[in-house]
Amino acid sequence: MGKLTCLQTLQYFEVGIEQGRRLVELGRLENLRGELTIRGLQLVGNKEEAQTTYLQEKPNIYRMAYLWSHDEPEGCETNDKHVKIPLLGQLKFLRHLELVGFHKVECIGTTFYAIDGNNKGNIQVFPSLKELVLEDMPSLIEWKGVELIPTTNGGRDEVIGVRMFPGLEKLRITKCPLLKSTPNQFEILRELIIEGVDSGVPLLNLCSNLTSLVKLYLSDVKELTCLPDEILHNNVSLQFLSVSDCGEFREFPQSLYNLHSLKSLEISFCTNFSSFPVPSGENYWTSLQSLQLFVVMN
Repeated sequence: MGKLTCLQTLQYFEVGIEQGRRLVELGRLENLRGELTIRGLQLVGNKEEAQTTYLQEKPNIYRMAYLWSHDEPEGCETNDKHVKIPLLGQLKFLRHLELVGFHKVECIGTTFYAIDGNNKGNIQVFPSLKELVLEDMPSLIEWKGVELIPTTNGGRDEVIGVRMFPGLEKLRITKCPLLKSTPNQFEILRELIIEGVDSGVPLLNLCSNLTSLVKLYLSDVKELTCLPDEILHNNVSLQFLSVSDCGEFREFPQSLYNLHSLKSLEISFCTNFSSFPVPSGENYWTSLQSLQLFVVMN
């Protein structure tokens, strides 16, 4: 595969142990662009091999999925201990990124953003990214952000501002039960989906500075008891709100009635949900088209 040095389109690459299917082959394909899905990352032999793709040097890739399988046939050796999140933050055309099945990763650190400290101006990471998916990462506890980085200019110590995900519109976090910490630098995020995350803290972190949400879907957030008031108060353009399978969820804050753009509200299988707050006026939910309540009583 690596001999096809003029190859520009490669939608799928299945990592194997035989010649021609090692991860190093991707490193030789300098002209790759468009969409790329890499499957079978569990077969990567060591950390050095994992670094041979040089994806940060392929800026014309705009959609990427990293898939880690845990269903290898008996006798096939896997290498979980070498798993690290790739350095992708400077892929300037990347619009869609999925990280799936990284079972051993506990932290997405600042190296994920591939920031060059020699840059003299403000830095953007994932400048074109529109959609990000984190899925099936049961050991993930911390997802770090970065706002400032130290640098030296003419012998003087300085700091450079970092804009993270300036164009991200959709974020989906699924089956990351231990996740506790996330970035909060999302400027125009419109759709947020959180499923299978035990703590309610990531929701609060993600939304602490948000004012742009249009769709919010929460499912199986085990410790969530109430939606934080500031989320609804700050995101008055919210149109779709769904809370499902959250066993401890009990109530909404009064700010629920500030959502004059709300078109759809769904509460399903939240067995401890008791009631809506008493509205303080008459002109609320004037845009509501769908209200669904399913099995919400004990």
